Amino acid sequence: MHQGLAFAHGGRLQTPRLDYVHGQTAEATFYEGEGFKPEMAVLPHLNHGPFIRALAERYENKGPLRDKLWTALGWMQIDTTFDEIRFLSAMTALESIIDSELPERRGTIVAKKEFIPLRQEIERVVEADSTLAESPKEILKAKVSQLNQKTLSMKIQALFPHYKIPKRDFDDAVIRGLIELRNTIVHKGTGPDGVDIWPSIILARELVTRILLKEIGFHGHYYCYVGGRHDREFP
Repeated sequence: MHQGLAFAHGGRLQTPRLDYVHGQTAEATFYEGEGFKPEMAVLPHLNHGPFIRALAERYENKGPLRDKLWTALGWMQIDTTFDEIRFLSAMTALESIIDSELPERRGTIVAKKEFIPLRQEIERVVEADSTLAESPKEILKAKVSQLNQKTLSMKIQALFPHYKIPKRDFDDAVIRGLIELRNTIVHKGTGPDGVDIWPSIILARELVTRILLKEIGFHGHYYCYVGGRHDREFP
């Protein structure tokens, strides 16, 4: 409930005291410090009722959300004044969901068993090339196995049918743009000159938000920031 409310709030919540009762034992943990200021809150602060109900029903019917999903949320809640960090943390949240939640079969272009003969054939071609020294051969053969790995774009595309979430706002060009911006910031340390990256920050966060809302089982209105903050029906 605490993490779910932090998600709705748009930032980490500070709980001064946490009570945990199990069997005949009661534990109380005290905390100090302050919570984070909300940024792009998912729900209006005066209308958390339907969301809290969805959280409780999710826990009762399916148990708690997996820790990796809350880890992804933690990346979204990093407190920073740098837009590049906002964007990269949202993309990291997205990639952590892909890595932990997508079935393994979505990680390859073709089935692993089908790729084995092709990989072996390519390795034989590399090994038989008399123009290559031994060191480059080993490097090339090590990279052959990576040929069957799906691209990040393909993995992001796979999220929509996997979670059964709306694909609107995320056409192929948008997804490619997010990945290109990610690569630029990672390799150059800054965004492209003269490019406003806020729309990309919002899009990356919006996709993670849809996934978490779906996992929680929430149906109703939430804040969507694509094109300016407005109420949107989910799913």
